[in-house]
Amino acid sequence: MKKTNTLWTVVFFLVIQTLQAQSNLRRIAYLIGNSHYEDSTILYNPANDARDLGRNLKELGFEVHSFENVKRATFQDILRGFGQTLSKDPEHTVGLFFYAGHGMQIDGRNFLLPTDAIDLADLEDAEEFCITLDSILATVYYAQNKMNIIVLDACRTNPFLFSPSYPSQRDSIIKVGLAAVEAPVGTLVAFSTSPNSVALDGDGLNGLYTQELIKAIHIPDLTIEQVFKKVRTQVKEISDGEQIPWENSSLESEFYFKRNPQVTAKGVFLTSANENLPLPERYARDMCGCMTGLVTLAEKIDKMPKQQSAEVMRRLEEEKAMAIEQSTRCINTATKDYLPQVTPDIDKQTMLTLEKICPTVHRFINAKN
Repeated sequence: MKKTNTLWTVVFFLVIQTLQAQSNLRRIAYLIGNSHYEDSTILYNPANDARDLGRNLKELGFEVHSFENVKRATFQDILRGFGQTLSKDPEHTVGLFFYAGHGMQIDGRNFLLPTDAIDLADLEDAEEFCITLDSILATVYYAQNKMNIIVLDACRTNPFLFSPSYPSQRDSIIKVGLAAVEAPVGTLVAFSTSPNSVALDGDGLNGLYTQELIKAIHIPDLTIEQVFKKVRTQVKEISDGEQIPWENSSLESEFYFKRNPQVTAKGVFLTSANENLPLPERYARDMCGCMTGLVTLAEKIDKMPKQQSAEVMRRLEEEKAMAIEQSTRCINTATKDYLPQVTPDIDKQTMLTLEKICPTVHRFINAKN
């Protein structure tokens, strides 16, 4: 059964390599909040939304570029800059694009309104003077970076929907809110409310959706899907079911806005106190604490008869996935500040220390040899 043990060791070291890559991820956020339109339309929340969300994202390690009340030419320049930034190091870059302001749909296509988009008479005007959601999706698609998050708090009433100067109402299908879209691979698109619905502005400085999003991104150890699920639950409850946020996701990897700096793993409590230990001992203690559950399961598999039913194998696969996820989370948090500093000499000293304080994990790692 040594082959099984070796397989588990290989899985673990692949996880370590992945975590090293994740610790070097560059987080880029571009935010636009359009509140003051040239036709004298005023939306009180969007500029505040972009400003406040940007400030909170900066606290979470994002490089933030925030803009307010932008015209179409500026909007295009911002979008171009966003794409260029994402493509500089695509394998190690996560991008977030946020827009708050007026948005509308015509014939199932979504348009975001720059501040100089006024007196729109038909679909051709919308295409000429607005920014299509398709162009934003194309930007992140061609950047080919690791992951993208597009957040639209723009599902407000189309300001031109009932305008007498909007004759295209006779020929085009126009609905309130925004239309559903399909996210490119590696992208999550989040809307402040469900398709063909209108979002609420909220009673404070921020829109209801952005207000709850700011709260949710600060909850430690929530995956990105859990963050938006939390937002949906809160917005639905506060609005008495009138507003239900919606997402379309094709993400292929995990992402966390915030991780908890303290991790408990099998009785080993990892805190800042460990920072005073020599790096090899700190590394050994962290590996011991984080890998104990994984090693226990590996030993359990080693002792099992080779022939197992499909149901037993299914349960083992589920346990294995859970153990890897738990070890991954733990190691990611515990070693992110110093893992890049680990040299071959430190690694050798770590293994000697690990053999003394945690022989089962030491044997497990050495099984690859």
